[in-house]
Amino acid sequence: YFSDLLLPAGRLREFKSGAKRANVIVVTKCPDELTPDQQQNFMSNIRPSKEQQVFFTGLTYTEPVNLATGETLSWEVLKNKNVIMVTGIADPEPMKLFMQKHAAKVTSLVYGDHHIYTTGDIDHISSACEKDSGVVITTEKDAVRLNEVAGENFLKNCWYLPLGVRFLNDEDKFLKLINGFVGVS
Repeated sequence: YFSDLLLPAGRLREFKSGAKRANVIVVTKCPDELTPDQQQNFMSNIRPSKEQQVFFTGLTYTEPVNLATGETLSWEVLKNKNVIMVTGIADPEPMKLFMQKHAAKVTSLVYGDHHIYTTGDIDHISSACEKDSGVVITTEKDAVRLNEVAGENFLKNCWYLPLGVRFLNDEDKFLKLINGFVGVS
């Protein structure tokens, strides 16, 4: 945020000065290894007011869910599998790094952000699965799009990773603040 620009030159959707209106600032997609010194560096760049609270969060994934059956695939089973990771998102790198920790081998098939899958894409993905004897792991967003075009046989070998948020600091404090804003005790 502090080194970005307003759209269309950057990714900001409003002027940086709009941050002054915030009661809470959440720094998202932080790596697991974000040190207190790095957090302090962010705080120096963000320059929150005394009234503003700053929280750091990262991404987390839960066990993959099958597109056809809704069953989950345990991390224990996955560590012996070859994974064909299919993504049509802006930045697949965090997911890839995560999958590399949990699978025997990861082959990435990266499509552009918001990609609309075709039957040709399904054929390409299926060929990669056959070549590597792998399973398809994709994002929740891509699972919806693949489900629209893929057949039942493909979907039985296709799993998505549910995405979540984890706090690096003060989750209880954050929840108390939010509950206070919405009037829940």
